[in-house]
Amino acid sequence: MNSGWKFLVVAASGTVIGFLLVFFGEPKPKTAMLDFSHVKHQKLSCEVCHQGVRSQANGTIPTAGLCARCHNTSPDNTAVGLEIWRTAKKDDSRLWPVSYRLPKHVYFSHRRHVAIANLECVVCHGNMTVQNVPVVSPLKTLNMNSCIDCHRRKQVVDDCAQCHR
Repeated sequence: MNSGWKFLVVAASGTVIGFLLVFFGEPKPKTAMLDFSHVKHQKLSCEVCHQGVRSQANGTIPTAGLCARCHNTSPDNTAVGLEIWRTAKKDDSRLWPVSYRLPKHVYFSHRRHVAIANLECVVCHGNMTVQNVPVVSPLKTLNMNSCIDCHRRKQVVDDCAQCHR
């Protein structure tokens, strides 16, 4: 195969991969993100906004309805912020995308780690209290090695079946 054909095959492959990533990649949030500062909310317990971390397997991303319990109007008074608030309150949608995702075959229980093991959120999520902008990507990398290292340090079970489904 001459170099011209190789180039065409590589270019075509790249185009197909790019198309698939654009149209079938990570879903975008329904609305633009509302500006948010963890710094301004640091006096609150994480569970005030991220409900369920002590009682359920999954923590939550706050919805507009939850924010409206404390804020009568949009905390972001820009034209964009007001429109996001109005739209999100109407259907009570999340105002931010999920930034921490585990593979589908991995089971993780916030309740086990927060309520039973008494781990602070910062152990897995990093120090959110210093974040002045919405968190759209993890502050700490979560991977199997970091989980196993923590389990071994704390001398708790590290059996594969506990986390892999």
